[in-house]
Amino acid sequence: MSDARFFNDEPFLDDEGSDLLGREQYARHAVELLGRVRAQTETGVLALIGSWGSGKSTVLGKVIRLLQRQDGGEDWLIAELNPWL
Repeated sequence: MSDARFFNDEPFLDDEGSDLLGREQYARHAVELLGRVRAQTETGVLALIGSWGSGKSTVLGKVIRLLQRQDGGEDWLIAELNPWL
């Protein structure tokens, strides 16, 4: 395979390129769910749980970009925490 990304464990965050595993659709569903939780309560916690390499970081990156694009990104305050750092 000539694509170097195949062997890379970094999240696939580019908006361009094919989304062979459907992460964009999953991210859109997560954004919809976040909106529903937000409408029901002032405080809420959601978790994205999966094994290493299952695409969690890719999905979270796509969710963040989708939230930032909604209404110019003014509806959401996004804070990222990386416990590995």
